[in-house]
Amino acid sequence: MPHEARDPIVAAAHAIAALQSVVARSVDPIQPAVVTVGSLHAGTAPNVIPASATMRGTLRSFDPDVREILRRRVREVLEGTAAAAGCGLEYTLSPGYPAVVNHAGAVERVRRHAVIAVGEANVVEPAPMAAAEDFAYFLNERPGAFAFIGAGNVARGITAPHHTKEFDIDESALAVGTELLVRIAID
Repeated sequence: MPHEARDPIVAAAHAIAALQSVVARSVDPIQPAVVTVGSLHAGTAPNVIPASATMRGTLRSFDPDVREILRRRVREVLEGTAAAAGCGLEYTLSPGYPAVVNHAGAVERVRRHAVIAVGEANVVEPAPMAAAEDFAYFLNERPGAFAFIGAGNVARGITAPHHTKEFDIDESALAVGTELLVRIAID
């Protein structure tokens, strides 16, 4: 009796669509922010409306105040969407990773030693990225810098991104990383 059911899949679909406006309508456009639903699970049969749907996602921003806005607005959107669909909501928000924010002095120190290790032309500053990284916790406690050592190798076909089953490293990068760390430690 579909007309008598409350459909959690439809509610989740509306919620996902509504969440796409959180950044555009709640965050200053100069501030980087991302709301992603990366997982939706519901039901096991094509002809049965399931009792529940489970969504999982992530919120990312470099600014702690923006992360608070995202947390508040996502909760409001999910509660409102669930209520409009006549569905209940169980909502859990884990704190997630803080942003990786390098300290300027540490960046300069790493850069100085990287130039010695691999040459000025091979030292680049990557664009900011909203990746989740454990090193952020260290940077919240002590000044430091997160650095990439270039462990990919296009010529050898080592190009898969992290966190994929195809990920690999060019092991010659281990010597570069070791040299860089030893230079920094001795400094």
